[in-house]
Amino acid sequence: YWNDGREEPVLDYDGAREKEAGVAWCEYYVQWSPKGSYFATLVPNRGVILWGGEKFQKLQRFAAPGVDFVVFSPQENYMMTNNNNRNDPHAIKIFSIQTGKCLRAFPLYPKDFLDEKLSEQEKSNIPPPPFQWSHDDKYLARMGKDLISIFETPTMKLLDKRSLACDGICEFQFSPK
Repeated sequence: YWNDGREEPVLDYDGAREKEAGVAWCEYYVQWSPKGSYFATLVPNRGVILWGGEKFQKLQRFAAPGVDFVVFSPQENYMMTNNNNRNDPHAIKIFSIQTGKCLRAFPLYPKDFLDEKLSEQEKSNIPPPPFQWSHDDKYLARMGKDLISIFETPTMKLLDKRSLACDGICEFQFSPK
């Protein structure tokens, strides 16, 4: 639906092509990209389908089994998926929207992030550390235990081959400029 708040909502696309073909185009969750160029639908047992253009054409598929949610980079060049599986070494995946390739995968928690002394119940109450995109999509950073790791796009290699030490860090942000 399209709804600008001034008039009644207007149906823009209802998934008719997919219904006709007997294909599920969304089973769980949807997410718009920041500039509205893309619309992601989640089919958890398969991954993410990316839609765009005036007629909402299927543009790309991204293999991300068990996907729970997606996050787009600010300039819409990359998409991050997360399946929230603590036992999956590839729980978080970074994809190039243009090529559809997975550029890098991460476990839900960085090495040594969770204190070994904690019980499984206590560990389950600790959310995964955040990722942050730079405003221009040039960098993706992730907080770890007493450090921040910054990755350069599109290679997704660690900036200067090392993380930044940040004793006691609890949160971080990129400058918006």
